[in-house]
Amino acid sequence: MYQSSKYASCIVGVTCDHDTYLVEGGIADVFFSTDFVKLKHAYCLAQHRQAHQVSIVKSSAFLQQFADTAKTRTILGYNPLLEDYANTSFILS
Repeated sequence: MYQSSKYASCIVGVTCDHDTYLVEGGIADVFFSTDFVKLKHAYCLAQHRQAHQVSIVKSSAFLQQFADTAKTRTILGYNPLLEDYANTSFILS
């Protein structure tokens, strides 16, 4: 399930992936690539769950449903909860 590390930054509302973590300090987050389809399959086998009992959702969709995003928006309308981690997901069971 582990593939490789990902390094991402968000500048002026645009998320950029980087090939290395050796970028200017403070502008990139480190993520580890996960094949969520394979993770879901392994989780279902290990936990004796049916596929329909487990969901994969993008972080922004999850947070729009379960977080009070109005309280995380900046004065200029930027919302780090929804915009900073566009390439991340949650697995729900």
